[in-house]
Amino acid sequence: MNSTTLQNQTINDIFSNTTNISSSWKHSMHFFAGNGACSEWIMYTYLSVLFLGSCVNLLECVALLRSKKNGLLCIVFQIALADLLLFFIALLELLNSYHQSWRFSSQSCMIYKGTEMLTNTSITYLLICLNFHIVTFWNLYNVELVKNNRNPLTSFNDSSSECLVTRNENRIVNIDYQKRKNDVPVILPVIFLWILCLSISMPTYVLSSTVQVRGKTLCILANNYGAILQSLLLVFSTTLPCFLLIVSMLILIYKLFRTSGKDIDRVLTKQFEEIRNLLIFGIVFTIFYIIISYQRHVLNMFSTVRQFFVSEMYYINFPNVYLTMMHYSGVSFRGLLCYLALPSVREAVRKHIFFCTNKIT
Repeated sequence: MNSTTLQNQTINDIFSNTTNISSSWKHSMHFFAGNGACSEWIMYTYLSVLFLGSCVNLLECVALLRSKKNGLLCIVFQIALADLLLFFIALLELLNSYHQSWRFSSQSCMIYKGTEMLTNTSITYLLICLNFHIVTFWNLYNVELVKNNRNPLTSFNDSSSECLVTRNENRIVNIDYQKRKNDVPVILPVIFLWILCLSISMPTYVLSSTVQVRGKTLCILANNYGAILQSLLLVFSTTLPCFLLIVSMLILIYKLFRTSGKDIDRVLTKQFEEIRNLLIFGIVFTIFYIIISYQRHVLNMFSTVRQFFVSEMYYINFPNVYLTMMHYSGVSFRGLLCYLALPSVREAVRKHIFFCTNKIT
């Protein structure tokens, strides 16, 4: 008997000895998921919306790829690219949840589980990176505002005559020809982010496999080191991102309250108005992600913690298809939200998609 057969037999023995889920829990899951199935018209409508949202993400990817990207657009481009991958992951997961069985090969199971972990983790960390990028952008222009307010030629409500008459200052004019820094580079943080996401998802790529349990084919992470890997994934894909996401959102809210109209100098009104809109966008984007997607991470955390106490592997026979649909609806709405809230994204799509200009601008 080889190791694979022994491992599958052991897993089957564990599953066969697992205590049945309580009747109330079964009734609840049956109420929401209908024994793993949902109405066909709901599924087809959802897939149509998902496809249209993926088309929006594809247009944004093409437009941003052909345009000159700053730090913000670079992050938005990668979010749209990850959402494109999530579209195909969503199709496989919905099919798996609908039939309650994995219908493809073991090799495709490894690719599916690893890519699912990579894309979902990258979306979370890219959103954290976006929030901190907006905060850094706010700090950059706040420094410019402080410098401008200390300028003796503009500290009297732009009245140069009053300044020259009433103040005894040095009249030498220094012209600075250096290019003013108006952007924050994100290359190194983004490279680190993708290396981190690849490191987190690599065990899932390597150790995922299919097993037979009670006549069903499951695509799971089944290995002797499964408990250790689940603990590490719980920390780096759920707990740590949740903490960073909440901290970054609180910082955005704090910066938004500090960015009032009374505190904005007239020379930098336009820039700070754009930054204020970015702060609002970051807060709304984060809240939207937490509402529709983080329920998935929370349920995964409860499932993993429960295994620590019962020392058993288990599988819920009533997968909630609607929660899966809720999670992957972000594929459609994230791209649309970026298009509606960011003028630079709209400009890139208008210039490089609808007017098809070949020049990179």
